[in-house]
Amino acid sequence: MSKCEHGFSRDLQEEAKRLTEICGCFGIKIRSLIGICPGLRVTRYEFSVEPQTKMHRIKRLRDDISLMLSVSPIRMICPASTESSFAIEVPNGSDEKVNFEDAFASSECESCADPLPALLGTDLTGKGVCMNLSKAPHVLIGGRSGSGKTTLLHNILLSLMRTQKPTQVKFLLISAQKRELSVYEKTNFLLEPVLGMDEDVIGALKRLDEECTWRYEQMKQHSVRNVDRLNLVSKEQIPRIVAILDEFAYLPTKKMRELESLVCRLAPIGRAAGIHLILATSVLNSKT
Repeated sequence: MSKCEHGFSRDLQEEAKRLTEICGCFGIKIRSLIGICPGLRVTRYEFSVEPQTKMHRIKRLRDDISLMLSVSPIRMICPASTESSFAIEVPNGSDEKVNFEDAFASSECESCADPLPALLGTDLTGKGVCMNLSKAPHVLIGGRSGSGKTTLLHNILLSLMRTQKPTQVKFLLISAQKRELSVYEKTNFLLEPVLGMDEDVIGALKRLDEECTWRYEQMKQHSVRNVDRLNLVSKEQIPRIVAILDEFAYLPTKKMRELESLVCRLAPIGRAAGIHLILATSVLNSKT
């Protein structure tokens, strides 16, 4: 965590003091307060402790500290900026909206050399956080209903549309709730029309698998190892494909085994061929 400026409000200082006292109740001796970073939804307090303090002891205090603060589960970062420091992220109690344009402008997405820069949101300081999707093995988004999974998918899609041309990237959009992604139907970025739960999801993934096989054959013929190298020697531009499967657990259950088989086949071989999977699914764990 970067050092934060001094001059915190009295409330933040009181909260830091309270956290110090709570940690002391459990035998964790705080040496000093390193810094406070107020964010849109959480505030991070970083403390230094004695060098011999065991970090696993501090991690175990998460639920106890949450209970004593009367807030929803907090987040413990152990260690934090140094080996003898840890941080506690405490919910602010109110949610501020994050503007896409502001977050995108403050991120590295627009100037990123990666062919698939994806805006994830903002950090504690309000700066946009960008992920290089082309370098990720693939992406799995999990969370409770209403936790923001679809919003994150929109962020990723809009980021790619802002930085890439339809000749450079195509989308295959599959969602149990088709209406969530239907706003992209009139764009030139779609590989196929948006598919819902009752439509030919298996067929679309089979066609994607065939495309992946064809690309590997082309790479073999030109003695290259990935789609970027292939585009350097090929006469036509081969676009990257981002396949999004939203609410994966609710897609056709009668053919779920076949669906999972196709996903498991594409996952390890797709990236080199310029095919990237993003799966979003609901989970039951309330802490996710």
